[in-house]
Parts: sequence; C-alpha cells; structure tokens
Amino acid sequence: MGYGNEIYQEALQIVRERRLKAEAAYRETYSKLAEIRPEIADIDRKLAELGVKAAKAAASGENVLDIKKYYDDLNNKREQILSELGISPERIAPIYECKKCSDTGYVNGSLCSCVERLARDISYSRLNSTAPAKLSDFSSFNLEYYSDKPLENGAVPSKIMTDNFMFAMEYASNFNMSAKSVLFMGPTGLGKTHLSLAIAKAVIDKNYGVIYGSAQNFIRAIEKEHFKNNSDAVTLDALLECDLLIFDDLGTEFNTSFSVSVMYNIINTRLLYSRPTIISTNLTLKEIEERYGERILSRIIGGYYIKKFCGEDIRKIKAFG
Repeated sequence: MGYGNEIYQEALQIVRERRLKAEAAYRETYSKLAEIRPEIADIDRKLAELGVKAAKAAASGENVLDIKKYYDDLNNKREQILSELGISPERIAPIYECKKCSDTGYVNGSLCSCVERLARDISYSRLNSTAPAKLSDFSSFNLEYYSDKPLENGAVPSKIMTDNFMFAMEYASNFNMSAKSVLFMGPTGLGKTHLSLAIAKAVIDKNYGVIYGSAQNFIRAIEKEHFKNNSDAVTLDALLECDLLIFDDLGTEFNTSFSVSVMYNIINTRLLYSRPTIISTNLTLKEIEERYGERILSRIIGGYYIKKFCGEDIRKIKAFG
C-alpha cells in the first residue's frame, strides 16, 4: 500500500532511531567490558584485520588456511574470556528490534515489512485523531434509555436496541476479514456512533487495523489531495486498504458528483476485496438512493447487514433529565 513519501520518511526515521539506540547501548556495554578485560578490544581489532586479510587472500587465490587457523584461535580465546565473565557472545553485539533488516529499514534494497507496519500505524493514527474514544466501550452503552412502549409502526425501541447491542457485541467478538459490512441507520442520538466505536475498540484489541472518521472529513481530505495533486495523498488508499473502515455520519458531507463517485469507489472496492465496513447514517434507504444513486444503494442492500435504530434522542433525555 502506498502511504506517501512523508509518512514513509517518518517511519524510516523511527527505524533509524531504533538502530542508533541499539548501537549506543552496545557501545556502552562494550566499553564496560573493555574496562574489565582490555584484551577483548585488541582481539576484536585483530579479528577485523584478519577478516580483511582473508578476503584479499581468497580473491588473489592464496592459501587462507593459516589465516583461518589464527582467526579461529583468537575467536576461541575471545569466547573463553566471555564465558569466564558469564556473558554470551551474542550479547556483545547491537540488539536490533527488527531481525530482518537490523533496523536499517531495508532488506535486499526493498523496504522492510517493519517500515510498512509503521507507515500503516502512522497513517491510521493521523486519520483516527478525531475519534471520540471516550464512547468506544460496550460497558458504557445504557439500554435503559430505550422505551418499552411500542412506536406507531409497532416497533419496540428497547427490544430493537437490545438486539442491535447484542449484534454489535457478537460482531466485534467474532470479527475477522470475512466479516460482512454493516449499515447502522436511524435518527440522531440513538447510539450508532457509540456502538461503532465499541466495535472498533474490540477489533483494535484483536490487532486489526481500524480507521474511524466522519464522511465529511474523509471526503474533504480526499478532495483536497485529489485536486491539489498532492504527492503525499494517502487518505483514499488508507480507506480502501484498512482492515475495518468505520464511516460515521454518511450524508453530512457536501453532496457533489465527486463525493458520490468517491463513496461508490470506497463501498464497491471494499466489498470486492472483502474488507468490512461499518457505515452509520441518519438517512433512510430511500434518502440514500436519492442522494447517492441506485448503484450505491444496491451495493449496500446486497452486501451489508442493515440495522435500524429507533427511540428517543438520548442526548435530549440526558439534557432534560
């Protein structure tokens, strides 16, 4: 996945700092060791010289057996000294966090997977910076706010919302990359965002990459990167590639042909590649069709669980007691 040069450079800088830290720790350890047994430094210097000498001899076709014997004798002496001190030879070397690239960021000329992971984490962190994390817990979702009295259409808010709550907990508990996408729909203040973020928290705890944000903010960022031809454009790629995308408040973004095209691209692409998405909206299915067109509605109806929320605005209940 492409994250843009700025993010890759930030990830590489983190890796370089890890390497510098590991090498500084090694030098400190080695310095203390050399104070105790000064001959260690002399042996290491001779071993380095013999390594160069052996390489030159091999390149010119000379016999390297004598060099190798001297090298092995010195190395055995070195190991004996370390053994007397109770130190494993492996410890007298920098301890790098990534064993594949030794914290250089590259393996055989290509970016190491540790850099890709860091770039993903940085990208997710930036995109998730506005998430209201204080809501992201199932334990703080209070079903007592939903009435037992049937609505005009016969729906009982307490029953429907209990079903939605149980669905959300089960969805989070069983989440994997084969999970179906979800549409949470209903009037404002009924807990759609709360349950979406509770799912996000549980899924993140299972080590999946989650991106949360409002439709308005995402579309604005994508539009800005697109029309400014930003070489570090990362938003759309991140939304298409993340393990779980949570698209909050669909319908609040400014409605243009560009925004509709972007929405279709995100919804359709993630369905094609079986990447779960959770969308919350105040719109009805009819309003979704009117705003985004039949193609988007068809993809949602065909590929999403549709969970309808009902009841009285919880914010009003809390405000007026």
